[in-house]
Amino acid sequence: MRVLVFGLSSLMGGVESFILSYAREIHRQDKSIIFDFLVIDKVPPFLGSSFINEMDYEVNCFVVPSRLKNPFGYRSALKELFEHNAFDCFWFNVCTLSDITPVIEANRCSVPTVLHAHNSQNMGNAINGVLHFLHKRRVLRYASSLVACSEEAGSFMFPAKSGFVNDVAIIPNAIDTNNYLFDSNTRIQIRKKLGIENDETVFGHVGRFHPQKNHRFLIDVFAEIHKEMGDQKSKLLLVGNGKGLKSVQDYVRDLGLSESVLFTGQSLETNRLYCAMDCFLFPSLFEGFGLAALEAQASGLPCVITENSPQMVSAMPYCRRLSVSDDPKVWAHTAIGLLEFTPKNRELCAQEVADCGFGIGQSATLIRNVLISCMSKDSVCD
Repeated sequence: MRVLVFGLSSLMGGVESFILSYAREIHRQDKSIIFDFLVIDKVPPFLGSSFINEMDYEVNCFVVPSRLKNPFGYRSALKELFEHNAFDCFWFNVCTLSDITPVIEANRCSVPTVLHAHNSQNMGNAINGVLHFLHKRRVLRYASSLVACSEEAGSFMFPAKSGFVNDVAIIPNAIDTNNYLFDSNTRIQIRKKLGIENDETVFGHVGRFHPQKNHRFLIDVFAEIHKEMGDQKSKLLLVGNGKGLKSVQDYVRDLGLSESVLFTGQSLETNRLYCAMDCFLFPSLFEGFGLAALEAQASGLPCVITENSPQMVSAMPYCRRLSVSDDPKVWAHTAIGLLEFTPKNRELCAQEVADCGFGIGQSATLIRNVLISCMSKDSVCD
């Protein structure tokens, strides 16, 4: 079974991590299922040798021009792609329906599509929002199966007042919890590499620099933490990249926090970086799921996360939920207070998260079954 996967941007984020992890696990479970990837403009660096060398088959990456830069070339390349390749299924992972051209072209060539929703609000501009609204019902003519990582994501992506919403499979995102197993030696190595002293308390965040992730508020929270902890040394570790990076760096400098805030850039070793942290902060304005918060809990980190993420993400007792309308002082006080609830044996937390139903094995099986069953379905409207 040959599955074409869409949803990888140029930056490693939650959706990208989800796609690569599930491709690995599904192929591990069933060697007859192979995954090819449809990407825009160029192959993302994280899809290079580090991923491809792990797979036991030749992974194909199909590159098409940017829709915004070359709309005619984009449509033409998609048309040719589906006409000249024998795909059994198209797995369309998206945060918005601002563009459904790939799904239309897949349908035109009789390739069934699994439409997988990963976010709960519009990440783009007003035009993207309008296009998303217009496409919500139209896309059902072409998609064969509907999946969402949460009820919130399903409500955002699919028409609420229709019978189709009953056909949405809600499959919570999961992780390979063993990959986030806390390791004390890794903690020492990473902290030494980053110049973090043994007695420093490290607050952390993983996410691309996009308004959704609310970095400016996060910096305000850390500024209050820095004040409240006083002589106790505190650091903020920010993992990720994106268009908003420079403005956040400028804001950090303006607040006089440059020596206390560490920017790692994009990383393929977030699992190791969690080991270096002592508390995780996640104040997103909205989340379809919030995979990074789950990863942090698997590493045994006390977490203060946004109420705008699904309730199910708060899997462990050392996780607190707050509103982003709360004062940064409230977030700071909660985060500092939560440090005393750090699990004594962080090494056990990965298994505890798996036991809560967030181990990738079971969830990947559900996705695999959706992909297989999709081949026998017509569009949802039919």
